[in-house]
Amino acid sequence: MPLVRVGRVLRPFGVRGFVKCASTTDYPERIAGRSYYLLLDIRTGECVRVSPEEVVLRHDHFIIRFEEFGAPEPLKRFGGWDLVYPAQSGDLPREDGEIYFFELVGLEVRGADGQRLGEVSEVLDLGAHPVLEVSGERQWLLPYTWKNVPEVNLEAGYLVSTYPLPGKEGSSE
Repeated sequence: MPLVRVGRVLRPFGVRGFVKCASTTDYPERIAGRSYYLLLDIRTGECVRVSPEEVVLRHDHFIIRFEEFGAPEPLKRFGGWDLVYPAQSGDLPREDGEIYFFELVGLEVRGADGQRLGEVSEVLDLGAHPVLEVSGERQWLLPYTWKNVPEVNLEAGYLVSTYPLPGKEGSSE
């Protein structure tokens, strides 16, 4: 099941067991509404289940206190960990045409002519725009922009790529 990251723990905050988190969600007002989260160390895979007791939203961050902790000392170890929750595609809020990156993984990649080119194996968020790692006869990177990916059909399980591939007809190489 995919994990949705809502924040990254920066450090303990105050003396009552809060932590300060950098916000990584477009919907910070929904953070307080979940019954539990997971603190996840992406380096080791270690995971701790926590229940939010109080959330205070700020401009670009939030502070959160968990039922399981009442003092700052035990929270020091969570610096740099992600605050995540497990979600399925239908569980997430969606505006018209909105697609979550994790939904792209596993989609078949087709050329404009309908030919199968591979499958999305990973989504890399590199800043300017996401890049899809595509595995097939060979592995290649596909810039995820409207120009290069004009169609995504989640229900049918595919996306269409117009990105020119080296060695394919119509490419620049």
